Amino acid sequence: MAIVFDDDRAAGADRATAIRMPAMANRDTRLKKQATVQRHSRFVRRMRVMLPVASGLIAVSILGFALIQAAIPGIDLGPLNLESGGLVMTNPRLNGHSDNGRAYRLEATRARQPIDDPKTIHLEGVNAFSEMADNDSAKMVARRGVYRSEREFLELREAITVVTESGYTIRSEVADVDMAAGTLVAPDTVTIVSDSLDLRADSATVTDEGKVITFRGNVEIIWQRAAAQETQ
Repeated sequence: MAIVFDDDRAAGADRATAIRMPAMANRDTRLKKQATVQRHSRFVRRMRVMLPVASGLIAVSILGFALIQAAIPGIDLGPLNLESGGLVMTNPRLNGHSDNGRAYRLEATRARQPIDDPKTIHLEGVNAFSEMADNDSAKMVARRGVYRSEREFLELREAITVVTESGYTIRSEVADVDMAAGTLVAPDTVTIVSDSLDLRADSATVTDEGKVITFRGNVEIIWQRAAAQETQ
């Protein structure tokens, strides 16, 4: 490319421009270096904040793991994460025994344990199993629940179904289970289905590890199969 100067003045102006251009290039280089240094400084400042926080979270998770293990013997925590001030477990499992030595198992799809209350676990997707008297057993499912390890007490809520090996199905929206004593209290409306009848009551209590079921309030026998068969 050729540069043509029309006169000396123009040439002088262009020469002046040619002289200034290296200075502009040096300025751009300095600005880029300053930007790089500033980015690095910001990164270092963020890391100074993030690293202690990350270390603290790891320490809290490890501490929480130890606290749960110490507070609730027999628990298998599964994957453990720290979320919103609580330790979140995926597919935890707890194995224990009642006062009479009967085994029980408690599982959940997800559980949350507050950091400040390691003996309480909030459960989602509850699935439990318990041995009962007379070689009977019960399976319990519910949408959610709370397990209080200090008392071995399970509070079930929403869409509760209890199925015993002897043929009883109990349904309710609220049920409190004393895993150690082997009792269940359904203080709200409950329905019970068996081979012999369908029954609804205002509340029900299962005691003596399943040997006795007591109904309270308005009790209604919806269908009594033995009587129906006799009339046929």
